[in-house]
Amino acid sequence: MADAWFRAIRARDYPAARAALQQLIEVLQGPEHASLRAAITKWFLEVVLPVYLPEEKLGEFGNLRDLVEVRQMLSENMVKWSEEWLAKGEAKGLAQGQRSLLVRQAQARFGAGAAAEFGDHLQRVDSPETLATIGEWLLTCASSEALLAKVRRA
Repeated sequence: MADAWFRAIRARDYPAARAALQQLIEVLQGPEHASLRAAITKWFLEVVLPVYLPEEKLGEFGNLRDLVEVRQMLSENMVKWSEEWLAKGEAKGLAQGQRSLLVRQAQARFGAGAAAEFGDHLQRVDSPETLATIGEWLLTCASSEALLAKVRRA
């Protein structure tokens, strides 16, 4: 039983989690395990599934066997989540590329010291629009002090 439990909570993908959960269901079938089944079900419903299915109403699942039926919901949502994660990763990568380019430009224009401070301030900026505006400031500010003052307020 402990093996199935640990496999379920350490699973890195859906097939491994499903197999461990199925084994747990089989091990906990007897009436002597009713309270343990209820505790595990409650934990799964209140802690695990809301992470993966926050918009779903999970109250209709009352026991471990019902949780296996969650498979279809998880399968449908995995595609959506993968696309969302990919889009977030791409956006993050683009923002990092913009920041790197701006720091190189600041170094070429104002020197390494100003570029280092400039880069520190850029790390908290994720918006491509804000980064583009900062790029314009890099071109229009007469001094590194003026640029840094604007970036601090951004």
